[in-house]
Amino acid sequence: QGTSIVPVLKNDGEVTEDWRKAVYYQYSGEWTHKVARHDGVRNARYKLMRFPETDEWMFFDLEKDPQEMTNVAAVDSYQPTFRGMRKLYDRLREQYEVSSSTYPRQRWERNWWKKRWDEEYARAGTPEAARARVVFLGDSITQGWNGPNGKELWQKHFAPVGALNWGFSGDRTEHLIWRLQNGDIQRVKPEIAVLMIGTNNTGHEQRPAEETAAGIKRIIDDLAWKWPNTRVILMSIFPRGPDVNDPLRKLNGQINELIQPYADGKRIHWFDINDRFLDQEGNLSRKVMADLLHLTKEGYGIWAEALSVKFKELGVE
Repeated sequence: QGTSIVPVLKNDGEVTEDWRKAVYYQYSGEWTHKVARHDGVRNARYKLMRFPETDEWMFFDLEKDPQEMTNVAAVDSYQPTFRGMRKLYDRLREQYEVSSSTYPRQRWERNWWKKRWDEEYARAGTPEAARARVVFLGDSITQGWNGPNGKELWQKHFAPVGALNWGFSGDRTEHLIWRLQNGDIQRVKPEIAVLMIGTNNTGHEQRPAEETAAGIKRIIDDLAWKWPNTRVILMSIFPRGPDVNDPLRKLNGQINELIQPYADGKRIHWFDINDRFLDQEGNLSRKVMADLLHLTKEGYGIWAEALSVKFKELGVE
């Protein structure tokens, strides 16, 4: 997202006419500081910030208030400038495809989530984790490998390759982005990452398919940065709802259509096993998903067998 500084260097250190007039920035509330998550824009004179958890705006005149001590967001005389900076904020967020699905977010307000995060972060630094050849990334469907329906199959198929389960129940794309950006995951160097995320973007808020797909693309980009030599098995988001007319089923299908082209057959490998969960009419059986979303033991068996074959194709067994 950066811009080359070469034109400035060639211009005796002076900015050129087409040089940017403002910058967008983002702070995700990383784990070492107690600073609220926020983003904003600033130009040569003004800084505008928004804190999404409280929907609060802060606006500073840096010429008159360089230490940012007085918030002038509600001051009448600043309203025209404030509105202009808000338009700039919206335009730059659109330019950088910033949305709820791409803006990193942690879930420390959930005690179990914070506890699991602390445990998995610590485990990533162990010699055992350093030998892991496979890492699973996702939400409750992935975390379910540790539960009663998946545990036995996990031990049979994936424990032998030292697989790590980094599924967090309820996570959406923005939560996984935060985990990847704040977890020092370079301590682990897997050969394969199994990625399936996005059904909670659908179910919680029915976000547009394009927005969820952009979140998945951001995850893939982060993995390229953190694990450049790791091949990613990009799973299609599993079907949900009883039949093809279910609106959430349709939305997941739209997301899958958008993310399939992310696969290049080299670093990113598309893997769609959705038909294996359905009958000929496209109906979802409660034998494989009791609540028409989460896998039963039979459902995990289907996924385990399919992944085992895929792993062999990629040289991991």
